[in-house]
Amino acid sequence: AATTEPAKLSLEETVRAWVEARNITVHTGDVEEVQALSSRGCDSCEQSFGPVRDAYQAGGRLETPGWRLRSVKRRPDFPTSREVATAVVFAAGRTFPSAGAKPIEYPAEKHVLVFRLRRVSGQWLVDQLAYAS
Repeated sequence: AATTEPAKLSLEETVRAWVEARNITVHTGDVEEVQALSSRGCDSCEQSFGPVRDAYQAGGRLETPGWRLRSVKRRPDFPTSREVATAVVFAAGRTFPSAGAKPIEYPAEKHVLVFRLRRVSGQWLVDQLAYAS
């Protein structure tokens, strides 16, 4: 778990900050910032950034700009769902899963992701990440 406490952000700012923090992980392998914006037990969060961390720990790396948010919108049923829908572009790139491994190349993709948020100690945290498309 991260030792730094995240700044108190609005729910939209939290989603934007989470994506920015994930992009930091993509470039460095460091998960501290993205973990600080994720609730404990967010398995889908771990599934998103964990393999990136693991590649770096194995001496690999990712070569991509990462994710780019096109839109962030609170769902109409937010008071009960706690969900924010996003349009995200996953940039093209290459992953080297370990030191000396051949790269795995992938094209750019567009997705709709739904972030479920949870309020913890006055701070919004990402509690679940799901692909809607």
